[in-house]
Amino acid sequence: MKRIRPKFQALFWLLILSPVSLLFSAQSQNPVSGDGYSNDRLTPVERAMEAEYPNLIGTAAAWMQQQSSPRLNSLALIPDLFQYTIEPDSWQLEAETDAGRAFIAQVAAILQAELIDEPSLFFLGVACEQRKMMDACRAAGLDSAIEHMHGGNIALLGLLASGNDDVLWQQIIHEGEHFYTYYREAIDGWQQALFATRAENQGLFSEADLASIAGIRGINAGFFAANLSPLMNHCVLAATAAASDLLVHCQRIAKNLRDSHSDLMTQIIGFSLSEQLAEAQGLFEAERLAEQNQASSDYYMCLHRFMPEYYGDAIYMRKWLNWIIKYGELEATERMAAELGVDCGQKPDFSSEHSLIE
Repeated sequence: MKRIRPKFQALFWLLILSPVSLLFSAQSQNPVSGDGYSNDRLTPVERAMEAEYPNLIGTAAAWMQQQSSPRLNSLALIPDLFQYTIEPDSWQLEAETDAGRAFIAQVAAILQAELIDEPSLFFLGVACEQRKMMDACRAAGLDSAIEHMHGGNIALLGLLASGNDDVLWQQIIHEGEHFYTYYREAIDGWQQALFATRAENQGLFSEADLASIAGIRGINAGFFAANLSPLMNHCVLAATAAASDLLVHCQRIAKNLRDSHSDLMTQIIGFSLSEQLAEAQGLFEAERLAEQNQASSDYYMCLHRFMPEYYGDAIYMRKWLNWIIKYGELEATERMAAELGVDCGQKPDFSSEHSLIE
């Protein structure tokens, strides 16, 4: 099948397959040549797309801000990952400037909205953190809103922690139940916005391009902000010091992340945490956990192998995104692989072994 403008789609799949590696690669790459192509290899159409990309994102973000949805309003405030690679200082705002005051006014209005929900709060927190406006956002009521509506989500609770606040992170470990960055809601929002404003992008971007950009924007909205290093550090210290109460909560969190059916990265984080806890306690299960983690990753990477053949297929890309939104990355991957006849053998099932590592 002929590929149509593959660079946006290639970056989307890189993000799906390895969000962490994308964050490193994105520091030196732009949205069009993000698969490693140098600018002198771009076609005239691709050069035009590169030049038009900021307008595409800006128009879609403006559309979201005009809607009556706090979720879309919040999502629109998150700065563009690729703009940061070009102008690193463009993300930051100063509270006492007109731009800073306007930003906080938007945050305050969203916090007072009747239909505000957990994804709205998470997107607000990400925007505040990345704009370097967290103190002002807290003063506007972000902290109290999260405290009343976190639902045990560590990704949301983590926004309350300033740096490596030991006391707060221990509280988060006690209260946290799961880890979710609302990537499905973010993809849905960007897909709505990009296709609603498609007529304004001068016809440069195909449907497959727009679907890929929605995936990129949606996933980096969450994973880029998530920082679990403090949680990992506190849990390993608890295991090393045999701090039984905190360790029990760490083990519970690790199991919940391992058992997640949302996305591969959450499972990997869960296995990694379980492995580190086992190593810190000197338990033999550490090696087996590493093997399980690898087996699960290998299985889903195998299922993903069909993706490059469909980079430019708009129907496929839209179906794929809608399945991610509806079912989550893992089930969407399984469904698409089944539809395309990809056979990776039996799906790994470690449920019978969990009792040994909880």
